[in-house]
Amino acid sequence: MSPPSNKKPILKAILNLVKSQDLTHINILDLGIGYGNFGKYIKKKLPITTKITGVEIWEKYKNKKWNYYDTIIIDDIRNYIKNS
Repeated sequence: MSPPSNKKPILKAILNLVKSQDLTHINILDLGIGYGNFGKYIKKKLPITTKITGVEIWEKYKNKKWNYYDTIIIDDIRNYIKNS
């Protein structure tokens, strides 16, 4: 089983938003991080102050790209939202 990976439109929208707002402190919540491609891309493109929290139910996706995330929560997204 492989995770969905077409987040390119979202990545472009986030980068454009940050650049247009001149934001310096950015917190991103990635629901369903899969293999972590989104986190890796964001950390390489945005300021070092960017913090990414990822929520993923399927821990078997874990790999070295997850290291780009500041916080990772292994849980069902519905539980995370309900308890946040």
